[in-house]
Parts: sequence; C-alpha cells; structure tokens
Amino acid sequence: YTLPFLFRNAAYILFHLLHLFHFMLLFCICSVFSVTLIICSNEVPNIEKGEVDVGVVYEEPVSSNSCIISQHTMKFGLCASKEFVSLNGMPENLDDLSKNFSLCDRVNYQTVWPEWKNIIKKAKNVKVQTNSSAVFVRMTKEGVGISLQPKIVIKAENDLVPILPEFELCHDFWIISHIGNKDIPKVRSLIDYIKHIN
Repeated sequence: YTLPFLFRNAAYILFHLLHLFHFMLLFCICSVFSVTLIICSNEVPNIEKGEVDVGVVYEEPVSSNSCIISQHTMKFGLCASKEFVSLNGMPENLDDLSKNFSLCDRVNYQTVWPEWKNIIKKAKNVKVQTNSSAVFVRMTKEGVGISLQPKIVIKAENDLVPILPEFELCHDFWIISHIGNKDIPKVRSLIDYIKHIN
C-alpha cells in the first residue's frame, strides 16, 4: 500500500509543479514583472563526513582531508533561444543588452562575477532569477530572455544561439575525493576513469 501511495502522491505533486512551471513561464514572458524561483539547495555534499566519495566543488578545496583529482576551467557565454532572437533581434553590445533586452539570472552568478553583477544591476528587465541550473536553462530555451550559460551547454542545445560571442567569463572547478577514501577500489576506479577522460 505504501509504494503506490508514494507514487500517486509523487505524480500528483509533479503534475501540479508542471502546471506551476508553465504558469510561471507564461507570466515571465508576458509581463513586466520579474520572478525569483528558489528550486533546490545548492549545498555541497560534505566529503569530510563521507556523504560522497567524489565531488565537484566550485571553490578551491582548503581541507587537508581533500584530495584534488583534477582542476578544470568552465567557459561561460551569453545565449538566447532562436525564438527569442527572431522576435527581439540581437544586442549590439553589453550596454544595449542591459538597456533593451530581457535577461535571466542565476542567483549566485552575481557573487561569482563582478562583470555579470554590473550587467544585472544596469538591466532594465530581469525576467527571472533562480538557483536551479535546470530551470535556468529551461527558461532560456523557452524564450524568457538572454542568459549566461556554460559554453558547453550552449553548444549542446540546438535551441540556443550565442549572443555577443566575444563576451566570455570563466570559472574554475575541482573534482575531489576524501584522502582516506581515494584508494578504496570503487573510488579508485572512478578516479582513474576521470583522469583518463581528461
């Protein structure tokens, strides 16, 4: 009885969340208001407590118990949906972007990049702010506004078009493990695989 009950409730909640999402999407596209969506926790699993064997962190690890497997740099660029560009055109420069185009913002980006904070501060129309990467990409693909996305996402999504390609921001990230777990066979296999694909 418990399992079907859980599935029925999960389906019910999911059904209503999808309706809420579609309502919010229409609201953002059709209105002059902005919306802030807080969807998920951005708390990093605690490697010290063994919550994960291998993790990705966006701040350089300082713990003596963390073992850095690899370090990478992710490049970010501006993009919009093809539909958004066909309806609104392309900005000529960053000033034009801030003054005349709808933007989508990921909540923590303003603390990461002063350049992005300045763009958002000058922006006349920030349609949506969220802490969810999935919602952030979806809002951009649905034509809500121009956003800052990892270039790998822009390239992978057929519906997204680069905007002002000369504008680029970068952010480092690290793949880490707990120093005491790095030689456990299953963890070592994953670490070796990660090092192999780099």
